[in-house]
Amino acid sequence: MHRTKVGLAVALVVVAFTAALAAPPSMEEAVRTFYLGMAATDPEENRRAMRAMMPEAEDFAVLFPQQHEALWKMWQADRDRLVERAPQNAAQYRAVLPLGEVRAVDLRREGPPAYQRAIAEMPKDVPVLAARIEVAGPERERRAAAFVLVRGRWVWIWGLERVGAIAAFQTQPRSAPPR
Repeated sequence: MHRTKVGLAVALVVVAFTAALAAPPSMEEAVRTFYLGMAATDPEENRRAMRAMMPEAEDFAVLFPQQHEALWKMWQADRDRLVERAPQNAAQYRAVLPLGEVRAVDLRREGPPAYQRAIAEMPKDVPVLAARIEVAGPERERRAAAFVLVRGRWVWIWGLERVGAIAAFQTQPRSAPPR
């Protein structure tokens, strides 16, 4: 009987540990990790933090299955620019540490109209959040959007409203050229 209880306890610990490894971090954890990496004094650490938070082409294929190629073509240049220039923003991130509370805002329910077109293109089960971040210094709060859970990680889609505008343009019927 004792062996059975020990065996069951070990099995439960293994299952819990495996589930913890498989679960993605919360959006709040992802934002904190991003801020700390961006605040680092090592420029390569800044780029790694930015790169880790940026979506990849495969993420766009999941998020925007109908138009991912056109959207990625537009967004990839922004991604590359943000990663390359990340060290230029490190002092701004350092200035607001330590972070206080990080609150999630559901952009599907509370997002501005400019985001809704892009959000409508995404699968309905994908969380799309903004962050309200308590920061040190006179600024007191920062807001950042849009954080999306895709392929087991949180990514930051900078300029989500532009993605929506391009998606809308791509789906508009084309008129015949003038004769």
